Amino acid sequence: ERERYEAQLAKSKLDWHQDVYLKETQIQDALREKNELNEKFNRLTTGQVSAMEQKLKKDKDEISSLKTQIQTLKERVTHKNNEIEIIAKEKCDINDRFNSFSHECAQHQALTNKKYQEELNALREELEVTKREKDGLGRATEAELGFLKKDLIKEKNL
Repeated sequence: ERERYEAQLAKSKLDWHQDVYLKETQIQDALREKNELNEKFNRLTTGQVSAMEQKLKKDKDEISSLKTQIQTLKERVTHKNNEIEIIAKEKCDINDRFNSFSHECAQHQALTNKKYQEELNALREELEVTKREKDGLGRATEAELGFLKKDLIKEKNL
C-alpha cells in the first residue's frame, strides 16, 4: 500500500510539473499576445481600443488565475513532499525496531540453545552415572548369588 501511495505521489508530482509547464507556456503565450496587442493598440481607433482593453483585462485575469493555480500546485507538492518525508522517517523507525527485535530474538535463541545443551549434557552425564551404578549393582548381585549358592550347597551337604 505504501508503494502504491508513493507511486501515486510520484504521478501527482509529474502531473503537477506538466501542469506548471503548461501554465507557464500559457503565460508566455499571453504575454506575447499582449505585446502584439500593444503594437496594434497604438494603430487602432477608440472603439477598437476599448475592445482591446477589455480583452487585455481578460487576459490579465486569466494570467492571474493561472499564477494562483501554479501557487496552489506548488503548495500541494510541498505538502506531499512533507508527507513523503514523514513516511520515510516512519519506515526507518520500523526498520530500526525490526532490526532490534531480530537481534533480541537471536540472543534469546542463543541463550535457549545454550540452556538446552547444558541440560542435555547433564542428562547424558546422569545416564552414564546410572549405567555405571547399574553395572556395579549387577556385579554385586551376581557375587552375592554366588555366595548364597555356596552356602546352600554347604547346608545341603551337612
